[in-house]
Amino acid sequence: MGVNAKEIARKFVRKYGVALAILVFIYAWTFATTTLAANSAKKEVKEELNAYWADYYQKELEAYKAEQEAAHAVKYDEALRQTEAEAVARVLYGVKGNSERDLRTLAWCVFNRVDNKSYPDTISGVVTQPSQWMAYSDKNAVLDSLYKIAREELDRWYSGHRPVSSDFVYMSWSPSEIVLRNRWEEKSGTKYWQWSGSNG
Repeated sequence: MGVNAKEIARKFVRKYGVALAILVFIYAWTFATTTLAANSAKKEVKEELNAYWADYYQKELEAYKAEQEAAHAVKYDEALRQTEAEAVARVLYGVKGNSERDLRTLAWCVFNRVDNKSYPDTISGVVTQPSQWMAYSDKNAVLDSLYKIAREELDRWYSGHRPVSSDFVYMSWSPSEIVLRNRWEEKSGTKYWQWSGSNG
């Protein structure tokens, strides 16, 4: 007797059909939920990354803006600029009999000390150091002529102008001349500098 394939198939389906249907359903459900979970996880990770970078860039932007605003406030604080110019003018008062060239040279001695790590980092800190300036006093008159010189050189310094390096922090004075030098000792190898129309 030949094998009836159709009959065998019908018997197989009757016997195992429910089990097969359940297996197919489980497979399909597992695949679907796994795919959905994976897509959901990817979406969640992407959202977290986007949120992280958005927060990072926002903080960087805020820090940059704060830095720029602080620099701007220092650079353009007119009240501070006037106070500093007056302080420098009081230093210049001690040598007011010298030439304009000498006075501008001396002003740069002040700025160089502010920029030099061996001295205070503010105008007020530098000019009020004891026994550093000839006849300096916070009671010295702020003469218009001295304020003008101090303010002009101060504005140049704030603008980034630098006619001489900041190691010229020592001064040689005489009634006829003021010269800056880069060493305390005046010996071979010591360099000297004076303000001039071309470098100032």
